[in-house]
Amino acid sequence: MIVLDFYLSVLYNAGPKAREDVNNLLRAKGYEIKKLFFSRKHILKTVLGIVSLTWQIPMKVKVVVQYPIGTPLATLIILCILQLKKCYIVLLVHDLESLRATGKINKIEQENCNRADSIIIHTPNMRSVLVDVGVDEKKMKIINVFDYMVFSTPTPKQLFKTLIAFAGNLDKSPFVHKLKELNLLFNLYGVYHKDLSMIESNTVHYCGKFKPDDLSNLEASWGLVWDGDSLTTCNGLMGNYQKYNAPHKLSMYLAAGIPVIVWNLSAERDFIEKHHLGISIDSLTDLSVKLQNVSENDYILMKKNVEDFALKIQRGYMLELVM
Repeated sequence: MIVLDFYLSVLYNAGPKAREDVNNLLRAKGYEIKKLFFSRKHILKTVLGIVSLTWQIPMKVKVVVQYPIGTPLATLIILCILQLKKCYIVLLVHDLESLRATGKINKIEQENCNRADSIIIHTPNMRSVLVDVGVDEKKMKIINVFDYMVFSTPTPKQLFKTLIAFAGNLDKSPFVHKLKELNLLFNLYGVYHKDLSMIESNTVHYCGKFKPDDLSNLEASWGLVWDGDSLTTCNGLMGNYQKYNAPHKLSMYLAAGIPVIVWNLSAERDFIEKHHLGISIDSLTDLSVKLQNVSENDYILMKKNVEDFALKIQRGYMLELVM
Protein backbone atom coordinates (compact mmCIF):
# COMPACT_ATOMS: atom_id res chain seq x y z
CA MET A 1 0.00 0.00 0.00
CA ILE A 2 1.45 3.30 -1.14
CA VAL A 3 0.65 7.00 -0.84
CA LEU A 4 1.80 9.31 -3.63
CA ASP A 5 2.35 12.98 -2.77
CA PHE A 6 4.78 15.76 -3.74
CA TYR A 7 7.26 17.89 -1.82
CA LEU A 8 6.01 21.09 -0.18
CA SER A 9 7.34 23.35 2.59
CA VAL A 10 5.25 23.16 5.76
CA LEU A 11 6.55 25.87 8.14
CA TYR A 12 3.92 28.54 8.90
CA ASN A 13 2.04 27.46 5.80
CA ALA A 14 -1.29 25.72 6.23
CA GLY A 15 -1.41 24.70 2.55
CA PRO A 16 0.42 21.35 2.94
CA LYS A 17 -1.11 20.61 6.35
CA ALA A 18 -3.96 18.40 5.08
CA ARG A 19 -1.58 16.39 2.90
CA GLU A 20 0.90 15.84 5.72
CA ASP A 21 -1.89 14.73 8.04
CA VAL A 22 -2.99 12.15 5.45
CA ASN A 23 0.58 10.94 5.09
CA ASN A 24 1.01 10.59 8.84
CA LEU A 25 -2.33 8.86 9.37
CA LEU A 26 -1.79 6.35 6.56
CA ARG A 27 1.86 5.77 7.46
CA ALA A 28 0.60 4.62 10.87
CA LYS A 29 -1.62 2.10 9.06
CA GLY A 30 1.26 0.60 7.11
CA TYR A 31 1.28 2.70 3.94
CA GLU A 32 4.58 3.66 2.37
CA ILE A 33 4.83 7.36 1.52
CA LYS A 34 6.44 8.27 -1.80
CA LYS A 35 6.93 11.93 -2.72
CA LEU A 36 7.56 13.33 -6.15
CA PHE A 37 9.56 16.37 -7.17
CA PHE A 38 7.39 18.89 -9.00
CA SER A 39 8.33 22.22 -10.58
CA ARG A 40 6.64 24.28 -13.28
CA LYS A 41 10.07 25.73 -14.09
CA HIS A 42 11.70 22.34 -14.66
CA ILE A 43 9.18 20.45 -16.77
CA LEU A 44 11.55 17.79 -18.12
CA LYS A 45 12.99 17.03 -14.69
CA THR A 46 9.46 16.80 -13.28
CA VAL A 47 8.25 14.40 -15.99
CA LEU A 48 11.33 12.20 -15.69
CA GLY A 49 10.89 12.11 -11.92
CA ILE A 50 7.25 11.11 -12.26
CA VAL A 51 8.01 8.32 -14.72
CA SER A 52 10.97 7.06 -12.69
CA LEU A 53 9.17 6.91 -9.37
CA THR A 54 5.88 5.51 -10.62
CA TRP A 55 7.63 2.73 -12.56
CA GLN A 56 9.21 1.66 -9.25
CA ILE A 57 5.78 0.96 -7.81
CA PRO A 58 4.95 -2.76 -7.80
CA MET A 59 2.17 -4.20 -9.96
CA LYS A 60 -1.37 -4.48 -8.58
CA VAL A 61 -0.89 -2.58 -5.32
CA LYS A 62 -3.26 -0.10 -3.72
CA VAL A 63 -2.10 3.48 -4.32
CA VAL A 64 -3.61 6.53 -2.64
CA VAL A 65 -2.93 9.56 -4.84
CA GLN A 66 -3.10 12.90 -3.03
CA TYR A 67 -4.86 14.88 -5.75
CA PRO A 68 -3.58 16.87 -7.51
CA ILE A 69 0.13 16.12 -7.55
CA GLY A 70 1.51 19.39 -8.86
CA THR A 71 -1.10 19.91 -11.59
CA PRO A 72 -4.01 17.86 -12.92
CA LEU A 73 -1.99 17.18 -16.09
CA ALA A 74 0.97 15.85 -14.09
CA THR A 75 -1.46 13.69 -12.13
CA LEU A 76 -2.91 12.34 -15.37
CA ILE A 77 0.53 11.01 -16.37
CA ILE A 78 0.81 9.31 -12.98
CA LEU A 79 -2.65 7.75 -13.24
CA CYS A 80 -1.95 6.41 -16.74
CA ILE A 81 1.19 4.64 -15.52
CA LEU A 82 -0.59 3.26 -12.45
CA GLN A 83 -3.37 1.89 -14.67
CA LEU A 84 -0.80 0.17 -16.87
CA LYS A 85 0.53 -1.47 -13.69
CA LYS A 86 -3.03 -2.56 -12.77
CA CYS A 87 -2.90 -0.74 -9.44
CA TYR A 88 -6.02 -0.03 -7.39
CA ILE A 89 -6.15 3.76 -7.46
CA VAL A 90 -7.70 5.85 -4.68
CA LEU A 91 -7.93 9.51 -5.61
CA LEU A 92 -7.95 11.57 -2.41
CA VAL A 93 -9.11 14.99 -3.60
CA HIS A 94 -7.70 18.07 -1.89
CA ASP A 95 -8.72 20.44 -4.66
CA LEU A 96 -10.40 20.29 -8.02
CA GLU A 97 -8.34 23.01 -9.67
CA SER A 98 -10.67 23.67 -12.60
CA LEU A 99 -13.70 23.92 -10.31
CA ARG A 100 -11.85 26.36 -8.08
CA ALA A 101 -10.53 28.45 -10.98
CA THR A 102 -13.56 28.51 -13.29
CA GLY A 103 -16.53 27.06 -11.41
CA LYS A 104 -16.61 24.07 -13.82
CA ILE A 105 -14.89 20.69 -14.10
CA ASN A 106 -12.62 20.55 -17.16
CA LYS A 107 -11.82 17.54 -19.33
CA ILE A 108 -8.51 16.71 -17.63
CA GLU A 109 -10.00 16.53 -14.15
CA GLN A 110 -12.96 14.57 -15.47
CA GLU A 111 -10.50 12.13 -17.03
CA ASN A 112 -8.48 11.89 -13.82
CA CYS A 113 -11.56 11.06 -11.77
CA ASN A 114 -12.71 8.47 -14.31
CA ARG A 115 -9.34 6.70 -14.16
CA ALA A 116 -9.57 6.18 -10.38
CA ASP A 117 -11.15 3.10 -8.80
CA SER A 118 -12.27 5.11 -5.76
CA ILE A 119 -12.53 8.86 -5.17
CA ILE A 120 -12.58 10.54 -1.77
CA ILE A 121 -14.29 13.91 -2.16
CA HIS A 122 -15.28 16.76 0.15
CA THR A 123 -19.06 17.24 0.12
CA PRO A 124 -22.34 16.15 -1.48
CA ASN A 125 -22.19 19.30 -3.63
CA MET A 126 -18.81 18.25 -5.01
CA ARG A 127 -20.26 14.85 -5.79
CA SER A 128 -23.09 16.50 -7.74
CA VAL A 129 -20.80 18.49 -10.03
CA LEU A 130 -18.71 15.39 -10.74
CA VAL A 131 -21.80 13.33 -11.54
CA ASP A 132 -22.93 16.09 -13.90
CA VAL A 133 -19.78 15.60 -16.02
CA GLY A 134 -20.09 11.82 -16.13
CA VAL A 135 -18.03 10.57 -13.17
CA ASP A 136 -19.45 7.37 -11.67
CA GLU A 137 -21.21 8.23 -8.40
CA LYS A 138 -20.58 4.70 -7.08
CA LYS A 139 -16.84 5.45 -6.92
CA MET A 140 -17.27 8.43 -4.61
CA LYS A 141 -16.93 8.58 -0.84
CA ILE A 142 -17.60 11.82 1.01
CA ILE A 143 -15.32 12.99 3.80
CA ASN A 144 -17.27 16.18 4.76
CA VAL A 145 -14.48 17.49 7.02
CA PHE A 146 -10.75 16.83 6.84
CA ASP A 147 -8.96 15.39 9.84
CA TYR A 148 -6.60 17.78 11.61
CA MET A 149 -3.71 16.51 13.72
CA VAL A 150 -2.27 18.82 16.38
CA PHE A 151 0.31 18.75 19.14
CA SER A 152 -1.12 21.70 21.06
CA THR A 153 -4.61 23.21 21.34
CA PRO A 154 -5.84 26.31 23.16
CA THR A 155 -6.23 26.17 26.93
CA PRO A 156 -9.95 26.56 27.73
CA LYS A 157 -10.71 30.19 28.53
CA GLN A 158 -13.72 32.26 29.49
CA LEU A 159 -16.33 32.19 26.73
CA PHE A 160 -16.50 35.50 24.86
CA LYS A 161 -19.67 35.28 22.80
CA THR A 162 -18.56 37.81 20.21
CA LEU A 163 -14.80 37.23 19.89
CA ILE A 164 -14.33 35.87 16.37
CA ALA A 165 -11.17 34.40 14.85
CA PHE A 166 -10.30 34.43 11.17
CA ALA A 167 -7.17 32.50 10.24
CA GLY A 168 -5.59 32.09 6.83
CA ASN A 169 -3.64 33.96 4.21
CA LEU A 170 -4.90 37.47 4.98
CA ASP A 171 -3.29 38.86 1.82
CA LYS A 172 -5.74 36.71 -0.16
CA SER A 173 -8.76 37.62 1.99
CA PRO A 174 -9.61 41.23 1.04
CA PHE A 175 -12.82 41.28 3.08
CA VAL A 176 -10.69 41.53 6.26
CA HIS A 177 -10.05 45.20 5.42
CA LYS A 178 -13.77 45.86 6.01
CA LEU A 179 -14.18 44.03 9.32
CA LYS A 180 -13.62 47.27 11.22
CA GLU A 181 -17.01 48.41 9.87
CA LEU A 182 -18.72 45.75 12.00
CA ASN A 183 -19.46 46.22 15.67
CA LEU A 184 -17.74 42.95 16.58
CA LEU A 185 -14.41 41.79 18.01
CA PHE A 186 -12.05 39.97 15.65
CA ASN A 187 -8.67 38.27 16.10
CA LEU A 188 -6.87 37.82 12.78
CA TYR A 189 -4.17 35.17 12.29
CA GLY A 190 -1.96 34.41 9.32
CA VAL A 191 0.37 35.84 6.72
CA TYR A 192 -0.09 39.58 6.10
CA HIS A 193 2.45 41.75 4.25
CA LYS A 194 0.56 45.04 3.97
CA ASP A 195 0.20 48.01 6.32
CA LEU A 196 -1.44 46.78 9.54
CA SER A 197 -3.43 49.99 9.78
CA MET A 198 -5.47 48.70 6.84
CA ILE A 199 -6.97 45.94 8.99
CA GLU A 200 -6.47 46.89 12.64
CA SER A 201 -8.81 49.01 14.74
CA ASN A 202 -10.21 49.09 18.28
CA THR A 203 -12.19 45.97 17.43
CA VAL A 204 -9.92 44.15 14.96
CA HIS A 205 -6.56 42.83 16.15
CA TYR A 206 -3.80 41.17 14.14
CA CYS A 207 -2.34 38.33 16.21
CA GLY A 208 0.43 37.12 13.89
CA LYS A 209 0.95 33.69 12.38
CA PHE A 210 1.43 30.25 13.90
CA LYS A 211 2.49 26.77 12.87
CA PRO A 212 -0.59 24.91 11.64
CA ASP A 213 -0.17 22.03 14.11
CA ASP A 214 0.15 24.36 17.13
CA LEU A 215 -3.20 26.00 17.87
CA SER A 216 -2.35 27.04 21.42
CA ASN A 217 -2.44 30.78 20.61
CA LEU A 218 -5.75 30.69 18.78
CA GLU A 219 -8.14 32.61 21.01
CA ALA A 220 -11.78 33.10 20.10
CA SER A 221 -15.30 31.95 20.82
CA TRP A 222 -16.08 31.53 17.11
CA GLY A 223 -14.10 30.69 13.98
CA LEU A 224 -15.10 32.37 10.72
CA VAL A 225 -15.02 30.62 7.34
CA TRP A 226 -15.39 33.30 4.65
CA ASP A 227 -13.87 34.34 1.31
CA GLY A 228 -13.91 37.18 -1.19
CA ASP A 229 -13.91 40.96 -0.86
CA SER A 230 -17.45 41.50 0.42
CA LEU A 231 -19.06 41.53 3.86
CA THR A 232 -22.47 40.71 2.42
CA THR A 233 -21.65 37.43 0.64
CA CYS A 234 -18.81 35.09 -0.23
CA ASN A 235 -17.83 36.14 -3.75
CA GLY A 236 -15.11 35.72 -6.34
CA LEU A 237 -13.59 32.39 -7.34
CA MET A 238 -12.67 31.35 -3.81
CA GLY A 239 -16.02 32.45 -2.42
CA ASN A 240 -17.86 30.44 -5.06
CA TYR A 241 -15.61 27.43 -4.34
CA GLN A 242 -17.11 27.27 -0.84
CA LYS A 243 -20.26 25.94 -2.49
CA TYR A 244 -18.35 22.69 -3.13
CA ASN A 245 -15.26 22.26 -0.97
CA ALA A 246 -14.40 21.54 2.66
CA PRO A 247 -12.12 24.45 3.67
CA HIS A 248 -9.22 23.26 5.78
CA LYS A 249 -9.59 26.25 8.11
CA LEU A 250 -12.95 24.74 9.10
CA SER A 251 -11.11 21.65 10.35
CA MET A 252 -8.59 23.85 12.15
CA TYR A 253 -11.27 25.71 14.13
CA LEU A 254 -13.02 22.46 15.02
CA ALA A 255 -9.73 20.84 16.07
CA ALA A 256 -9.16 23.85 18.34
CA GLY A 257 -12.56 23.29 19.95
CA ILE A 258 -14.08 26.48 18.51
CA PRO A 259 -17.64 26.60 17.07
CA VAL A 260 -17.72 27.87 13.51
CA ILE A 261 -19.54 30.48 11.43
CA VAL A 262 -20.11 29.45 7.80
CA TRP A 263 -21.79 31.01 4.78
CA ASN A 264 -25.37 29.81 4.35
CA LEU A 265 -24.67 28.84 0.71
CA SER A 266 -21.53 26.88 1.56
CA ALA A 267 -21.36 23.13 1.03
CA GLU A 268 -20.61 22.70 4.74
CA ARG A 269 -23.70 24.44 6.09
CA ASP A 270 -25.87 21.32 6.34
CA PHE A 271 -23.10 19.28 7.97
CA ILE A 272 -22.33 21.99 10.54
CA GLU A 273 -25.97 22.57 11.44
CA LYS A 274 -26.84 18.86 11.51
CA HIS A 275 -24.10 18.18 14.06
CA HIS A 276 -24.69 21.46 15.92
CA LEU A 277 -21.07 22.59 15.47
CA GLY A 278 -21.78 26.23 14.62
CA ILE A 279 -24.08 28.61 12.80
CA SER A 280 -24.61 29.83 9.23
CA ILE A 281 -25.18 33.37 7.99
CA ASP A 282 -26.25 35.15 4.81
CA SER A 283 -24.03 38.16 5.43
CA LEU A 284 -21.40 39.31 7.91
CA THR A 285 -23.52 42.43 8.38
CA ASP A 286 -26.15 40.15 9.98
CA LEU A 287 -23.66 38.44 12.27
CA SER A 288 -24.12 40.68 15.31
CA VAL A 289 -27.86 39.98 15.48
CA LYS A 290 -27.31 36.28 14.76
CA LEU A 291 -24.89 35.96 17.67
CA GLN A 292 -27.21 37.81 20.01
CA ASN A 293 -29.83 35.15 19.29
CA VAL A 294 -27.51 32.35 20.42
CA SER A 295 -28.29 31.69 24.07
CA GLU A 296 -25.57 30.89 26.57
CA ASN A 297 -26.92 27.37 27.06
CA ASP A 298 -27.03 26.78 23.31
CA TYR A 299 -23.45 28.00 22.94
CA ILE A 300 -22.24 25.76 25.77
CA LEU A 301 -23.89 22.74 24.12
CA MET A 302 -22.44 23.72 20.75
CA LYS A 303 -18.96 24.07 22.21
CA LYS A 304 -19.25 20.66 23.89
CA ASN A 305 -20.23 19.11 20.54
CA VAL A 306 -17.23 20.76 18.88
CA GLU A 307 -14.83 19.59 21.59
CA ASP A 308 -16.09 16.02 21.23
CA PHE A 309 -15.79 16.25 17.45
CA ALA A 310 -12.28 17.70 17.78
CA LEU A 311 -11.08 14.53 19.49
CA LYS A 312 -12.29 12.51 16.50
CA ILE A 313 -10.68 14.55 13.73
CA GLN A 314 -7.41 14.80 15.68
CA ARG A 315 -7.20 10.99 15.52
CA GLY A 316 -8.04 10.40 11.89
CA TYR A 317 -11.78 9.78 12.25
CA MET A 318 -13.04 11.09 8.92
CA LEU A 319 -10.36 9.49 6.73
CA GLU A 320 -10.86 6.16 8.45
CA LEU A 321 -14.56 6.20 7.52
CA VAL A 322 -13.86 6.24 3.80
CA MET A 323 -10.68 4.14 3.40
